[in-house]
Amino acid sequence: MAYDRYLAICRPLRYSSIMTIDLCVKLVVTCFIGGILSPVIETILISLLPFCGLNLIENVFCDFPPLISLACTDTRFNIMVEFFISIFGILLTSAFILFSYIRIIYIILKVKSKDGRQKAFSTCGAHLIVVTMFFSSIGFMYIRITKSYSVEYDRTVGLTYAVFTPLANPIIYGLRNQEIKKFLHKYLLTEHFLCLFHNVCSRVVVKIQK
Repeated sequence: MAYDRYLAICRPLRYSSIMTIDLCVKLVVTCFIGGILSPVIETILISLLPFCGLNLIENVFCDFPPLISLACTDTRFNIMVEFFISIFGILLTSAFILFSYIRIIYIILKVKSKDGRQKAFSTCGAHLIVVTMFFSSIGFMYIRITKSYSVEYDRTVGLTYAVFTPLANPIIYGLRNQEIKKFLHKYLLTEHFLCLFHNVCSRVVVKIQK
């Protein structure tokens, strides 16, 4: 998507000739292959670890960090392998996105009209917010050099990138639509919504006091 925004703003006249269906398919396939191959080494190494005890994963889903913490042996090698693989994957993709947006911002700042700059920033703003949320959470989750953090930490960060970020995608991208903006603005100011919001807040306060 960063490359798509880059072409749309920096190469608008060549956009349709470059961003073809074939290129889109190749980009999607590349992402799928990279996502499938990236955890192969870690999966093999974890499958060789001995596990004992209750083997209860204290997380919302089965993931590498909480799984490594259950091993009954020294896992420093596994942690370092995961660290370097995560660093490589996150830095490689984030560097590509960062380069695209540096070029985009450079081109936008050269636009003389205020409306043109505003339109260009709004085109990229939604994607940039989602990217920041996603990479921040996975960075805190996988770039670690200790065996495990607290259970609450792993759960919170895991929920952020696995649940909250995907749920936020349609909301963030939908806010660019003027019809959705008008509907939300109209609905949020209705008496029914204000009463509902007040009731929810009251219940939360009561539970906290209990």
